[in-house]
Amino acid sequence: MRVTAGRYKGRELEYPRTGLRPTQQTEPWLPGLKHAETGVQSAAVVIWAVGANEEQLRDACAGFQKLLAEAPGRSPVLITDVADFAFFSRLGWLVEYVPALSPPASDYRERKQCYLAWRYRDAPALPVSLGLRRNVRIEDLLID
Repeated sequence: MRVTAGRYKGRELEYPRTGLRPTQQTEPWLPGLKHAETGVQSAAVVIWAVGANEEQLRDACAGFQKLLAEAPGRSPVLITDVADFAFFSRLGWLVEYVPALSPPASDYRERKQCYLAWRYRDAPALPVSLGLRRNVRIEDLLID
């Protein structure tokens, strides 16, 4: 049997004369984690914590957990330069780590921040200081 356009090899379609493969469709970006209890349709809420110290960040995360309990359709995304990964894993949140590196790689931080701004461009962003405030409702903070 003769195949002129291309042939299936496993799951990929190959074009033998050109060496090209068709582009694959990308899956939608889901802000939740597989092991966390968020729905597939949950929306990201970015918590900007770059520059916060470890103690302040822990207190703010406890405050945000209480706030986000009122909004079950939200998945928190913590952007931080604090490397407290054991604490972050217990939160069950998506954490984007933005380290401060020495001069040969210092531009990595800026590139990653630009990427995160693009990735979460439609998500509301909250400063870490809002997690420290008391008597605040999540509806007052989020504007969709």
